[in-house]
Amino acid sequence: GWVTRLDVDVVSDYDYLSEFNSGSTSFSDSNERFLETFGRGFASKTSTSRDNTLNIAKSWDSSFLQVGLLAVNDVRLDDDGETDTDTDQPFWELPSISYTGAMPLLTDSLFSANPITLDWESQYVNFWREDGYGGHRFDIAPTLGTNLPLSSYLESSATIGIRDTYYMVEEYGTPTDTDDMWDDESTKNRFLYNGEIEIASTFERDYFSSDSSTSGVNNTIRPYLKYNYTPYENQEDLPFFDSEDRIDQENGITYGFDTDFYRFGTDDANAGKNGGAFAHLEMYQTYNLEDLTLYDSDGDIEYSNELSDLSAKMQWYPSSNASLSYKTELNMYGDGFVSHTFGGSYKSDRGDSARVEYSFKDDEDIEEINAYFSLNLAANWGARLEIEHSLYDNETEEALIGITYRQPCWAITVGTEYTPEDTTVIVLFELANIGAPLGASNNLQ
Repeated sequence: GWVTRLDVDVVSDYDYLSEFNSGSTSFSDSNERFLETFGRGFASKTSTSRDNTLNIAKSWDSSFLQVGLLAVNDVRLDDDGETDTDTDQPFWELPSISYTGAMPLLTDSLFSANPITLDWESQYVNFWREDGYGGHRFDIAPTLGTNLPLSSYLESSATIGIRDTYYMVEEYGTPTDTDDMWDDESTKNRFLYNGEIEIASTFERDYFSSDSSTSGVNNTIRPYLKYNYTPYENQEDLPFFDSEDRIDQENGITYGFDTDFYRFGTDDANAGKNGGAFAHLEMYQTYNLEDLTLYDSDGDIEYSNELSDLSAKMQWYPSSNASLSYKTELNMYGDGFVSHTFGGSYKSDRGDSARVEYSFKDDEDIEEINAYFSLNLAANWGARLEIEHSLYDNETEEALIGITYRQPCWAITVGTEYTPEDTTVIVLFELANIGAPLGASNNLQ
């Protein structure tokens, strides 16, 4: 019943993944093979901290135990192109142990109609790095939850929980940055409590096709109202190992709805998409009852507006071969749409494929469009085109085009790759059935 997973991600230098981004052993091709084989790909090729993990896990009927190790391959460079030694080193986890679970309580009492469930999360982590402060963090967070018998037409629930976090801070090596020194008490403690109440209802209707009452479209709409509360707690004097060390204050009402469309009574292959749904839409927003103290990704304090951004997300499968997705956020204080993310993909029955992605994030100065095309031109001939273009910088960051000729046992690709720094001409020879489990092939380039 024990499961072990090992994930190794080591690069020789910062530029490697960008320099070797074409061919069967490139970052992009390998990333696609890992998605198909393991269900997930690699960390971004621009990431300068590559995580290497070993996890051992076991699950029971009502609980789950995981023991892990995390080592970080740090390939950051300073302005001179040398290894960066003037900023804080990333934390390793040696080890991390988590134990989570859920169990019903009072099932044979007056509460049996609305049983109470005890959920818990507990974790111990030893954060280490060669130079700088680190230490031990013990965290436990039990929660009680139950349904509220308000009405047979309403889905109502309530939860209340507490969270206690204990720190033992240590210093390692010789810190290279004075800000990385720890000049406070070596032991710290944080205690918080939180609560949530949610009320929702589901409306459902079938829309039959014009010539039959046994096929058509099923539509469900689920509006909901949710209240969350977590009191303010000053956490600036705590160590900052990761995002769990800064818990945001909450005192707001979130309202929104989800709606799904399903086809039924049809042989359309698309019926199996997304759990049977061929379209999904959700929208939500939070109204804060007071000015809240929040923390950004660096652990620094920021403050909330009364109204959060209005968020919307859409997914659509117009056919069994095509999919579209769109996500956006609308600022309620005059900044307009502060983010857009659009994705569309298509794959023909003969194996042609196309994918287009557009991203805009105002707070990160990002606006880019990426396109990927793969075409079967004729028997044994194929073409591939990839473009990554920054609209914000008005610059093509990468462009790749290649023509491939394939035989059962070998293939040859001729192509060119462009980046703002240089242009590369590629001639790639591939031999089939070598490295087959991951789709890799022997090649000379």
